[in-house]
Amino acid sequence: MITFGTVYIITQNFEGALKFYKKLLKRDVTAQNKTRFACFQIDGLGLSIMNGKFDAMHPDEVIRKGEEYALYDDMEQIIHNSNSGKIVINLCTDDLKKEYNRIKDLRIGTDLTDM
Repeated sequence: MITFGTVYIITQNFEGALKFYKKLLKRDVTAQNKTRFACFQIDGLGLSIMNGKFDAMHPDEVIRKGEEYALYDDMEQIIHNSNSGKIVINLCTDDLKKEYNRIKDLRIGTDLTDM
């Protein structure tokens, strides 16, 4: 079963976006990792602001696991795309391989990475 994790908004202006969402949501962040990302919890919904410039500016502070896919991992490229790919919906499951195969079998996913 797939459950909701969080929605990431990838931004060029982390501080500006953080200020905007604090005012809009009338709350402070629940968690923050330096200026890489910050997360708001809203009635069980996670909304995260991701700094698209952080990884390129601080490569020594970024730990990557597994193969990199520029389509999903190159934040610098993503923030310069013309209004596409700047939101990531993070879903959770206890059996990733099972859900991966189910999505492939249903033919509802595109640009799936290898497992």
